[in-house]
Amino acid sequence: MNKRVLIVDDSATMRDMLTQYLQASDYMVATAMSGAQAFELLKTERYDVIISDLEMPEMDGFGLIRAISELEWGPGLIIMSQHSDRALHSAQELALAYSVNLLGTLSKPIDRSTLLATLNDIAQTRSTSRAGAEVVLAESEFMRGLMTDGLAPVFQPKLNVQTGEVVGAEAFARWQAPGGGLLGAGAIVRVAQEKGYMDVLTYRMLELALEQQGKWRREGHEIKLSINVSSDNLRKEDFADVVSGLVEQFEVDPKLIRLELTESDFQVEERIPMEVLARLHL
Repeated sequence: MNKRVLIVDDSATMRDMLTQYLQASDYMVATAMSGAQAFELLKTERYDVIISDLEMPEMDGFGLIRAISELEWGPGLIIMSQHSDRALHSAQELALAYSVNLLGTLSKPIDRSTLLATLNDIAQTRSTSRAGAEVVLAESEFMRGLMTDGLAPVFQPKLNVQTGEVVGAEAFARWQAPGGGLLGAGAIVRVAQEKGYMDVLTYRMLELALEQQGKWRREGHEIKLSINVSSDNLRKEDFADVVSGLVEQFEVDPKLIRLELTESDFQVEERIPMEVLARLHL
């Protein structure tokens, strides 16, 4: 079956040109003139790949990345822009943070051969599964990499918009692929959930994140670091001991640590989570 592609660009000329390129190669194509219009289409229609410009009215490409992350299914995304490589790099970082399956970036003007080559490379090397999980890790590979250099946390800075000063950061789990590049959190979390290793994954992320925070502190940077945990961790009686042990090991100020979990994951009707939270607070 031919792949379905959605082109999102406020330029009618660009939409028409890319449509001609793709239809000539047997792709099924739909178009939208803004991120907002595209998101309305995505509520009722599914596409294998979305090709989107960054600068558009109503909802730009950055907003569309965030909107795509909220879908129950995970289309592949190609970002294009006529602006600097810095803008494309920012889009890559945002897609990584939201675990969107970013398949590539293209600088305008775009010729037919470059576009089709990008799509052909994607077809040969990647799938468009949810949460950017182009590769499903084997259990043995996961456990081996977890204790060596497979898990590669990345840190998204939080800035004071008035001064430009870095005042905090958030740690995200990424996986160092053997062939280079980073896999999104979906590739890691999926095998951890299926094989019962979520606690191991969380503890390893805490270890690597706090190790980095300790290095920042020794360099004179007092940065508050946010680290994701799950409600399952709060059901473990020794969780607070694990955290406090890592704090001491890496000489981190506990006031600079922020543990985060989603509201949907947070259940406090049990006694142990309440006890663990109280101990963590102390």
